[in-house]
Amino acid sequence: MSCRLIPSGLIGLVLLLGTASAAEPAFNFVSINYPGAVLTQAEGISPDGDIPGLYVDSSGVVHGFLLHRGVFSTIDYPGSAYSDLRATTPGGDIVGNYSMPGENPGYVFTPGGAPVNIHGFVLKRDGTFIPLPPYPDHPNMITQRILPDGSVLGCFHNLDFGSWMRGFVLRDGVYTGLDGTLDGLSLPSSMNNGATPDLGQIAGFFMDMGTNKRPSYVIQNGSLSLFDYPSASVVSTRAWDMNPSGAIVGDYRDATGVHAFLLENGSFASLTFPGATVTQARGINPGGAIVGWYTDATGTHGFLAVPMPPDNQ
Repeated sequence: MSCRLIPSGLIGLVLLLGTASAAEPAFNFVSINYPGAVLTQAEGISPDGDIPGLYVDSSGVVHGFLLHRGVFSTIDYPGSAYSDLRATTPGGDIVGNYSMPGENPGYVFTPGGAPVNIHGFVLKRDGTFIPLPPYPDHPNMITQRILPDGSVLGCFHNLDFGSWMRGFVLRDGVYTGLDGTLDGLSLPSSMNNGATPDLGQIAGFFMDMGTNKRPSYVIQNGSLSLFDYPSASVVSTRAWDMNPSGAIVGDYRDATGVHAFLLENGSFASLTFPGATVTQARGINPGGAIVGWYTDATGTHGFLAVPMPPDNQ
């Protein structure tokens, strides 16, 4: 295993302009709830519709799940006290995260907490779990995506989990991490969350731990482009995934709450699960189906949003 950082001089900073869509696409929304769970979050969707995610059981334990052809399966890293699943490849490999007993992955449900250890893994189609090595000198990682060639995207952290993070790509055993500076300026913390299969485009977001601002970015041909949802009331736009054609999904905050967004062909569309106070999009597949999670008066649930044909809109 080796690692290298992207030199700041190779990245140019530009503003990615987008407009709100005049005629926003329509979706059919379906709620996703793991049987008996007190919380369900859908995190990704494969080309054929498999949906990985996480759920919390009645004892408060977090488990990974895969929804395949309408059937739920619990998938936990062996011996772990916490597991989640984030994404799958067309061939059936799955990427996720885990913590072992005595380790605290409280970043998920305790804002402001200081978790100690979280690790990444790949579950091969044959059932083999492969733990991912930590980025050198940074023991914590969160995986987000796995591409068809097995490349993994996410972010790595120091022991002081909440104060520092850098986006990474792990390809052929080599880590590439976003440098901590850009043209001589300090970069806030970053997460790589989605990419086209050839890594020609990478989407993610920065987080300034001091101001809590979260602008999103796309890296293309060595150029780093920043964007925010046009009507966001504060700089808080988080890109969570990108499909092979470059469509991006994520979430943004405005005066009415937190909503999901779709950025496609330079136009933004807002998505809110009916009746929800919070909607977050976490994954999009090549066909444009979107998954994520929402919160309403009954709790937190996963969702699937399937685009409606133009004739039915």
